[in-house]
Amino acid sequence: MFQEFMMDIVTECRNPDPDVKDAFDKAIKLKEENPSESEKILRACISKGCTDSMVALGNILSTGTDEQKKESFKLFTEAGNAGNIHGLRNSGYALALGIGCSKNKTAAAEWYKRAAEAGHAKAQCNLGVLYSYGNGVSQNDEEAAKWYKMSAENGYSRGQTNYGEYLIYGRGVKKDAAEAAKWFEASGSNRALFHLAELYLAGDGVPQSRDKAIEFLKSSSDGGYAKAMTFLASLIINEDRVYAESLYTKAAEKGNQTAIDALRNLGLPIPCVKKMRN
Repeated sequence: MFQEFMMDIVTECRNPDPDVKDAFDKAIKLKEENPSESEKILRACISKGCTDSMVALGNILSTGTDEQKKESFKLFTEAGNAGNIHGLRNSGYALALGIGCSKNKTAAAEWYKRAAEAGHAKAQCNLGVLYSYGNGVSQNDEEAAKWYKMSAENGYSRGQTNYGEYLIYGRGVKKDAAEAAKWFEASGSNRALFHLAELYLAGDGVPQSRDKAIEFLKSSSDGGYAKAMTFLASLIINEDRVYAESLYTKAAEKGNQTAIDALRNLGLPIPCVKKMRN
């Protein structure tokens, strides 16, 4: 699950010193064109106490050699301990995946919590995932729902989708399909659109509408969500067999077992799996 959340990339400097801000901006512009000069400038900014420069350099070093990765983790923790919210979250991310340090989900949870308590929407969602699966913390649906809700209220799409799922299943919170639909609409992610389609097809929390369900499924399918492809195909197979078969094929290429079984039952060839998702 951790791979679903990218590391924070810092491209703006909040240091009050205008010279440091100008130098930081220059370093970011030079990152691709002249990485060694960019690193040199960032290190100069770090010497002046710029925590955003610590995170930015940590971002760069996190994909380098083992020694560079170790330095990146050190930079993240230093920035985090100095109050940089991105440093806090990136420290948790590095610990979760073992980037520049030993993998430690318990420690990752502690850093994520510090970032989450500071208002970081992605970290709040990260923490919700940890509580949802019991990674680094004791499994606790109520805690997961609490952090997902905070993330959702802070505008993070994945947090909105995850909180919506907790609401439709009544997991950690009272079941409320109508409230879930609001969060799915706010999210607009492919997974959220898929769930909206389920709600509209069943008339659960929203007015029943097969047309709206199909509309949401098409949008989700166009976004590459295999579950939406198979669901849509099952709904329209008698209306548009060619389109339905193409949806099953695309979903099967992603490794979706439901689509693979459908193609087999239809006597159609099973494509090679391109991507194991959904």
